[in-house]
Amino acid sequence: MTNEVYLNTAGSPKTRICLFGTAPGVGNLGVRALTHGLLVLILEANPRARVWLLLGERAPGRMTVWHGGRRRRIGVINFRLSPRARPTQHLLVIVGLALLHRMLPLEAARCWLGRLSPWIGTLRRASFIGDIRGGDSLSDIYGLPRLVVGSLPNLVARLLGRPYVLLPQTYGPFSSRLGRWVGGLVVRQAALVLSRDRESLDLLDSWPGGVGARGRLRFCPDVAFVLPSAAVPMDSIAPPLPDPPPARLIGLNISGLLAIGGYSRDNMFGLRGEYEATMRRLAEALLEDPATHILLVPHVMGEGIEGDRAACARLRMAAQPSLHGRLHLWEGECDQSQIKQIIGRCDFFIGARMHACIAALSQGIPAVGIAYSRKFKGVFDSAGVGEMVLDARRLEPDELIRQCLARLEQAGEVRAHLAERIPRLQDELRRQLGPLFGSGDLTPIQSEAPGASARAQRARRAV
Repeated sequence: MTNEVYLNTAGSPKTRICLFGTAPGVGNLGVRALTHGLLVLILEANPRARVWLLLGERAPGRMTVWHGGRRRRIGVINFRLSPRARPTQHLLVIVGLALLHRMLPLEAARCWLGRLSPWIGTLRRASFIGDIRGGDSLSDIYGLPRLVVGSLPNLVARLLGRPYVLLPQTYGPFSSRLGRWVGGLVVRQAALVLSRDRESLDLLDSWPGGVGARGRLRFCPDVAFVLPSAAVPMDSIAPPLPDPPPARLIGLNISGLLAIGGYSRDNMFGLRGEYEATMRRLAEALLEDPATHILLVPHVMGEGIEGDRAACARLRMAAQPSLHGRLHLWEGECDQSQIKQIIGRCDFFIGARMHACIAALSQGIPAVGIAYSRKFKGVFDSAGVGEMVLDARRLEPDELIRQCLARLEQAGEVRAHLAERIPRLQDELRRQLGPLFGSGDLTPIQSEAPGASARAQRARRAV
């Protein structure tokens, strides 16, 4: 399997784009923001492209998106891991069929496999295959099973002889030898590796085997920076915001995942102090200014234990009763673009869900990221505001609150910087991904001269 390939994405009616690692229907609006940001970039670059999302769902189907005032249908081709799944929809069966496809010498037999399995058939005809991995799942931070299952689609593509591109995301960290091996295999087999943070590029460049020595690593901003906002009624805020608006409205996102201690329920991310208590104290400190109101903004919807809505409601109830009139909670349902408009009403934003922070930054709103992993720093750095990340794994609660209040005092300077920086960031996204998604650029992705380092490449491609 060679990594020197031509990515033929010429803008014709037959252009077929397949995406791994998306999740358009989940309650996590950050993952949905990635999915829809990708679709915006694809349809801008190639309005006639046909797009399929290949992902874990109970059943195949279609989703509808609006672009340029037109309704576009996006195909959804599912896989399952349930023993009750149809054989041709089971991911392990799909891997087996891909292996058989690779072994069969006759093209007629391979075509028959394509008709038997929608996955095989769609990938065989693809002009472009990209993998976004939910933004941060090419890592074992969420457990080895998630990493391994997420890597099987990449294996299927390569068994079929189809190149894939790793779209802008965070790579690592890897805490286990098996995790590093799986991650390294996925990266080594990719035709192009796009990272939304420069620390990931350093990690990949330092891996054994010279992953970064062949000119396949690129920095590219997070695709959610181009996600549009959409109108939503504001009658689901309790209590209602005052009219006229308050002098300062601060958006505050509380992570349900951090509130339960992570997936392991035992502070798996190693935060200093008790998360919910720290956020309650932060809210009370912000509200010491009588002109300030806070809007609690969930970014993972649903009533599951990882959802943000219950954690936001608990914070409001635990705060001093005298503050309840200035603590507002978004209680309604909305999608990724509508929550962006809600965040857009704020003057300042603080969040532990990174894409909630991106929704603010992309609208020029100063935001503080309460970080539980290194992905925050790299993405904020891409917007030139890395100092707005506060790492809850390293800062004691008192210091985190103090620094958050200090960042609030710098909001005017940050807003002026974002007004100049964000349009450049969005232009860079379109410049890099436009050719891949359909500008007709047939330039081969080839190795650079031996010894070319990822740092040299990043210096040339800096935003």
